Amino acid sequence: MKLTVLFLLIAFCGVAQFKVETFTQLDAFDMESNFPIVVSSKNPKAAEKINVAMHHFSLEKIFMEEDEERFSAVFPPEDEIWGASEFDYEVLANNENYFSIGITCAYTGAYSEYYTRNYTFNAITGQQVMISDLFSEETLAVLSNKVNSRIEKEINDFIAAADSEDEYQRDQIQMYLECLEWISHEIYPASSYYLTDSSLVVVRNRCSSHMMAALDDLWDFYVEYSLEELNELFNYNAEALMTGKPMDYSDSGVPVGKVLQGELGGKYPITMIISNPYEDHYAGVYWYDKIKKQIELDGELNDQIATLVLKESVEEKETGTFELMIISDGTLEGNWIDAKGETSFGIALKLSE
Repeated sequence: MKLTVLFLLIAFCGVAQFKVETFTQLDAFDMESNFPIVVSSKNPKAAEKINVAMHHFSLEKIFMEEDEERFSAVFPPEDEIWGASEFDYEVLANNENYFSIGITCAYTGAYSEYYTRNYTFNAITGQQVMISDLFSEETLAVLSNKVNSRIEKEINDFIAAADSEDEYQRDQIQMYLECLEWISHEIYPASSYYLTDSSLVVVRNRCSSHMMAALDDLWDFYVEYSLEELNELFNYNAEALMTGKPMDYSDSGVPVGKVLQGELGGKYPITMIISNPYEDHYAGVYWYDKIKKQIELDGELNDQIATLVLKESVEEKETGTFELMIISDGTLEGNWIDAKGETSFGIALKLSE
């Protein structure tokens, strides 16, 4: 598939789709945190889904318009240091077709570690757009190889210029050589990219652990490609996203990162978000829309029968199981069964409109 220059010009001529307000709060150590609240009078449903996803993944909370304690699930509790704080954000793209933002925070404990999670959302639907939505499995592997080659060159150039007789630089060389051993095998996960108005940026975390961070002069890797450079790799959904057309999820598998909604037993509206930490392991949360209390989910995908099995737990006690068949268009259908196997409700979860 090729994107014409005309298409690229059309895609980014529009005005900003969303207004971004800032919610500010101090933690117990008087450290300030700023979190984005997305607003749109033109498309409030899309703005709400963006807020739901950002609150879930960054704040571990259910989004509510009026919430004076947005950071309560992540801030270090009083008299403790473990948690996340010093939140801030940067809007990376805000056009008629998509919205990208990076949210940074400091995870604290014995030490502080700063981390940025990048999001890209469809500006029309408000659903999160994963990197796997824009490429086929084959072309994502091609992109990952391109990215890995760029990173490997940067590391090899650094090693070539380093002085192996210097003890400090010798330690750096060893760290980067170890890093090179597994870079070539990486396929980039969902949140390790973002779109700007004219490019796609793949992000790879640094080579160093916290203990080795002082040695790391290269730090995180940001590998940027213009959208034109990726023409041959993009799938139909990439073109759809950038031209405001409906995206096709018929062959997408588990709708990771999306806001899903359905009615349990045909009468209890629920909302669910699923993540995919690694391989066939899945996690997430759901809540009853009337109650708005998170229920944790954890499970795995049975590829042979295309069934996602998610066990729910409340206060670390298993309370039920979802057995969900992957249908199409981001739909999951199946049953919820209580922990004793005595009660079952049907459920169909679809992409929230």
